[in-house]
Amino acid sequence: MGSVDEENPSPVLKRNVASGDTSDVAAARDILDFDDLLVQLEQLERREREVSLLRQKLHDRLNAFPNEVAVRQEAQVSAERRELHRQIDLLRNQLTPIRHQLEPEE
Repeated sequence: MGSVDEENPSPVLKRNVASGDTSDVAAARDILDFDDLLVQLEQLERREREVSLLRQKLHDRLNAFPNEVAVRQEAQVSAERRELHRQIDLLRNQLTPIRHQLEPEE
């Protein structure tokens, strides 16, 4: 997923490209890019849920049995969680303009 098969485009795409109209090709690429971004977003959100659950367990462990190993683990997990949040926010920002382009006009 991720690119339009330019060697074997659909008949509509062939006709439009032959006439100089490449808007369908661009739209197809936008849709594929949008789909790729949605998949990436879902993967990051799934990982964020896993990391958040692990972080909560580490917090519970630290509350019951504070120790330096758990403190270091929690710091690493928290850093990963912050990075996941950063990546999720970036992807959501990338998706917003594509969503607007793909919405049907009224």
